[in-house]
Amino acid sequence: MIGISNKVNRIPIFYWIIAIIFITFMLFLSFHMRLCSDDLFQVDKFFKQGWYDSVANYNFNIRWSSFLIFNSIFVFNKDIFTLHWNVFFYCVFIFALMIISISFLIKVLIFRFTNKKCPESLSVLIAVFFCSVLYFSTSESIEIWFWLGASTIYLIPLIFLILGFAFLFSNSNSFFSYLLLIISFIIVGGGVEIFALITFFLLCLIVLVSFFKNDFLSLKNLRKKGVLSIISVLVLLIVNLSSKGTTHRHDLESVSKHSFDLIAEFNRFVMSFLEFRNILALILLVLVLKLGKVLADYGLQFKVVSLKKIIGFNFLFLLVIALITFIPLIYVFHDFGPKRAWFPINFFISLSLFSITLYLGNTRKIQVGRWMNLGFGFEVVSVFGLYFFKQNPIVTKFSTQYDARVVRLINLQKLGNKKAIGLYPISDSGMVASCELGNKKGKQNVGLKELLNLDFDIYLIEDVPNSAIKKTKRKYED
Repeated sequence: MIGISNKVNRIPIFYWIIAIIFITFMLFLSFHMRLCSDDLFQVDKFFKQGWYDSVANYNFNIRWSSFLIFNSIFVFNKDIFTLHWNVFFYCVFIFALMIISISFLIKVLIFRFTNKKCPESLSVLIAVFFCSVLYFSTSESIEIWFWLGASTIYLIPLIFLILGFAFLFSNSNSFFSYLLLIISFIIVGGGVEIFALITFFLLCLIVLVSFFKNDFLSLKNLRKKGVLSIISVLVLLIVNLSSKGTTHRHDLESVSKHSFDLIAEFNRFVMSFLEFRNILALILLVLVLKLGKVLADYGLQFKVVSLKKIIGFNFLFLLVIALITFIPLIYVFHDFGPKRAWFPINFFISLSLFSITLYLGNTRKIQVGRWMNLGFGFEVVSVFGLYFFKQNPIVTKFSTQYDARVVRLINLQKLGNKKAIGLYPISDSGMVASCELGNKKGKQNVGLKELLNLDFDIYLIEDVPNSAIKKTKRKYED
């Protein structure tokens, strides 16, 4: 017991401080998320058509599992004034589920590689650090993490992809384990198509490799689970791809068809990794070296493999993932598409860098000095503190004014107003998705009008004096 206690003390306390601050920061931003853009239409359709019919009647490509989970968020509370609580509790749930699923996969893989159990607290800490690296390396973090519609489309399939592979690699062969494996991969197949296609590719690769000698990975006993997983992914993926909505979406995007400029699109992709938040992700990766060393101190030592082989394999792997990600986007959008659609490649790049760093810390004598480690940790904590300091007044003002705008519009509806209403801009939304209005027929305007059942149009008043905007904002805040 004394030996174990000494090893536990090898985890610097500031690692836990960083983990707690990151989780708190994510939940803080989640509390100020509000419904916007497509969310407004989906919630309105759910209220008027029901849980299933609102999805079945969707006009574009249907992501069955994502959309049904989206509707489930609003099953128990349909009060317009408190819908943001639904969003907040959803975020709490998915963040917790993401950490649990990653922690579970870490324990399963470590046991498969070392035949020893990883301590629960250490696997959770590693999971939180991975989430922080993934968040700060996401090309469109605002939309993926703090826009409800994109969150259910991208984060939900990712979480169940991780859970599915955890059950796949698990030694458990119980009925419960098989059931959760099937459910997980069905949900992945019914989510965003790119994640489903990547999952299908990975599962086929695992089954294929299982026919060859692989003592290191021991994949032979995964063959039955692998085939079952492939079938599960295909169930809803085939339904999604064959639906009329998918063809409709492609035809709609084809209207704005333009020539494909590979160099310009590649430059846009590379530039997305040259932002300040990516520097923070790299600093966090340096701290991950220590976590790899801690694993080794627990006797969880990985097999030493040539670093050239690891880097070469990862390069080829990421190249294939990039092709699976971007070829469908080029087909639909005639370019690399919106940045949020890059999340699959963001995830696998983060996973590769994180895994290699953890592996190096575990197997190589690559150690960051104690004071340098403390310095990096202090820098991460300071940046988180700066984010808190800057974002607190921004997102608080934004959510307050958004709620006040909703109250005002509902009150005008109750008073029988029929005239179009012009609204002054609300504050910048900071690190959560923007919910600002546009012209009368803009998506945000029409969506908010339909959700609130307004009998009048709403539009944004633009080109107004700053004094008028400030006066209106004071009214919102009061």
